[in-house]
Amino acid sequence: MGIQKCCYKTCSTVQLSHYLQANDVYKAFVAAAPVVDWALYDTAYTERYLGLPKEQETAYKMGSILTYAKNLPSDRCRLLIIHGGKDENVHFLHTSNLLTQLNKMGKPYSFGVGSILVINLFSFV
Repeated sequence: MGIQKCCYKTCSTVQLSHYLQANDVYKAFVAAAPVVDWALYDTAYTERYLGLPKEQETAYKMGSILTYAKNLPSDRCRLLIIHGGKDENVHFLHTSNLLTQLNKMGKPYSFGVGSILVINLFSFV
């Protein structure tokens, strides 16, 4: 059994996956177009709920997947990250930053990029 989410919900998926490392129920996680850093996301949305980044540094840090990346499983075939090349909602920089962090920590993952906007796993082509 696995968990698959897109965009904002991907944050929850990746953050959740570190809590479930030893869990026997969930074996795999799919993160589609992850919002990795709220400071890089649409300010009208993020500032409405989190406030200004300079005033709410802790909230932005706690909401960042990068804060939890060290806790992701170290075993192979647990995390698939996908992103659409034409995604207008979540810039590819989010995924790039996550991949960079995972590489620095030696965390295994699988990665795929599609040519269309990622709306859900089934539209990823």
